[in-house]
Amino acid sequence: MLLDIGETEGIRVTGILYRKGNGSWISPGDSGYANEDQLQAMIEEFPNLLPGVSADSFVCREFNTDSGPIDNVIINSTDGSITLVECKLARNPEVRRKIVGQIIDYAASMHKLSFEEFHQRWKDRGGADLTTVETTKGPLSLGVQTNLEGARFTLLLAVDEINEPLKDMVILVNKKTDSTFRVALIELARHSTGDTEILIPQTFGYEALKPEVGEYEKRDPWTKDEFAAWLLKNESSSLAKFESLIKILEEKNFKWGGTKSETPSGAICVKTSTGFRYPLVFHTFDKATVEARFVDFRREPYVDHLVSIFENIEGIDANTIRANGYGAKPKIAVSRFDEIKITTALLALCERVSKS
Repeated sequence: MLLDIGETEGIRVTGILYRKGNGSWISPGDSGYANEDQLQAMIEEFPNLLPGVSADSFVCREFNTDSGPIDNVIINSTDGSITLVECKLARNPEVRRKIVGQIIDYAASMHKLSFEEFHQRWKDRGGADLTTVETTKGPLSLGVQTNLEGARFTLLLAVDEINEPLKDMVILVNKKTDSTFRVALIELARHSTGDTEILIPQTFGYEALKPEVGEYEKRDPWTKDEFAAWLLKNESSSLAKFESLIKILEEKNFKWGGTKSETPSGAICVKTSTGFRYPLVFHTFDKATVEARFVDFRREPYVDHLVSIFENIEGIDANTIRANGYGAKPKIAVSRFDEIKITTALLALCERVSKS
């Protein structure tokens, strides 16, 4: 039962009363958490206490970034959306000022990570393998990758007691950002007496952005037919070349997975022994192109082999790519797919990745 009754007969109550049978109403004997680790553990066990997070979401504690460890990182199992959680108790002096800047700093560091770097750090902290999970919209890892690249995060400040200065800071940040980046508060007030514990979650700031759904959230992943339709309208001479390559890739079981760029786009999903990888990404901006994503494999022992496949492709400087630590994703025009050496190289890239 929730009450707000302040002082009653000289006894300060917490706002929570309970009773057994027909006995007297009394306040819980204990409130709060012994330390922030207890708060983190509560979120790990019950992620669905948080707004926008499903019960079967994936949780990682103490995720390492270059700015320090994030208390909890949560991947929604339905769409790969990413929630960062920083926990602070009311008695911690950082709860008023530093916590907001701290979690934004963590988000900025996470945004710099490729999916492969993110996934390795995730697994290093005991996180589940995200590359083996399929959703109704395609591989979960593709959704995670897209959200990382676009810095589409929900930042949650988890506290045992929300205070007014925190509310003011959340209001300001949310006024200055769009719906792909939100900051909110979650209060997990905990009370206990004997062998009974009571947890009361309250949120602030999350709902404020709900009416302002951004174009990205409205957009479904692009299908290969929509990509083909763009070619028919804007670059008709490339359509047959694109369809021919896709047919070759699909015969090898390398399938299209749509992404959510502003114009038709998608990735080729290659299944490996450890899950899906995405060595080729298609875009349509001023013209249709495909990216060879060497950057996503720069930590793999076979990355130099991937680059060597393209050494004789005009416009790709293999030596420069090596000199820059393989941090490249060179683009090849779809209009060039009638060049046998290009389609051969693209297929070889996918085949080599599939053996990893």
